[in-house]
Amino acid sequence: MDEVLIYFIDTNKYNVLDLKKAFVLSDLDLKKLDLINNEKIYKEKYISLYFKRRFAGDFTINEYEKPVSKKIFFNVSHSHGLVAVALCKNREIGFDIELVRPYKKEMEQYISNEKDIKSIIDDRSFFKLWTSKESLVKCDGLGIRCEVKNIPGLPLDGQKEFLNNSYYSKSFSYLDYECSISLKGKDDFIYKINII
Repeated sequence: MDEVLIYFIDTNKYNVLDLKKAFVLSDLDLKKLDLINNEKIYKEKYISLYFKRRFAGDFTINEYEKPVSKKIFFNVSHSHGLVAVALCKNREIGFDIELVRPYKKEMEQYISNEKDIKSIIDDRSFFKLWTSKESLVKCDGLGIRCEVKNIPGLPLDGQKEFLNNSYYSKSFSYLDYECSISLKGKDDFIYKINII
C-alpha cells in the first residue's frame, strides 16, 4: 500500500533570515517572492519554497503551474500560518489545507452541486468539501478547467472519477485546519503526519 508523508510546518517557529542562511533559493524563486507585498504571505511562500526544495530537490513548473520533481511526487499547501508538504514515492498527489473560519454563504452555491450542498452543515464541513475538491484538481495537475461545482468532492474518503481518471481521496482535521489528500489511481493508501 502506498504511503503519503505529510510535514506540517508552523511558520511562527521559523525566521526567514535563518532559512536564507541555511539554504539559497534560486533566482526564479526569489523573483516570485519579490512580487509579494504582504509580510505574512511572503513568509508562508518563502517557507513553502524552502521546504519544497528541501524535500523534492530540484523541480520544474509545468505549463499548468504545478511543480514537478524527478525525485518524488509532492504537493504543497499553505493557509494562515501553516505550511504543509505531502510526499508520495509512487503516485501523483494533490494536497490542500484550509483554516476553518467563517465563509461567505454564496460560496456554497459556487462550489456545490445538489449532492455536495447536503454535506455542508457548518464552517468545518464547508472546508472539508473545499479541500477535497482542491486536492483533486491539484493532483490532476491541470488546474480548475470546469466549474468548481462539477469537481467531485464526495466521498471525502474513497474513490472518485474525474475527467476519465480515477483518484483516491482522504480527508482529515489537523488542529483548526481541514486537510485533504488525493492520489491518482483506484487504490487506497496510508498517511503519516510529521510536525517540523
